[in-house]
Amino acid sequence: ADDKTCYIETSDHTYSISKASLFPYYEEKNWWNEPYTLNIFNYSVENNVLSVTIPCQFTPSGFVGEIFANYEFTSGEFVYSNSIYNYK
Repeated sequence: ADDKTCYIETSDHTYSISKASLFPYYEEKNWWNEPYTLNIFNYSVENNVLSVTIPCQFTPSGFVGEIFANYEFTSGEFVYSNSIYNYK
């Protein structure tokens, strides 16, 4: 993060979130440089695909979106397939 923007990077894309777009819902102070996930992960499995939802924060004020990652079951193990970021 910098003074005006937060960045979320997945393997396929870097997402930019304008801090101005988050106000007045989030405080203007106490921003972290890296996204924080609080070790909260939601899992589901369907059709041999493990899906993981990871909520992201850049401030204690709240979550700024979620990363959705998919792992396909191949050769007896789950292998990373893709991920996207979804802005709240």
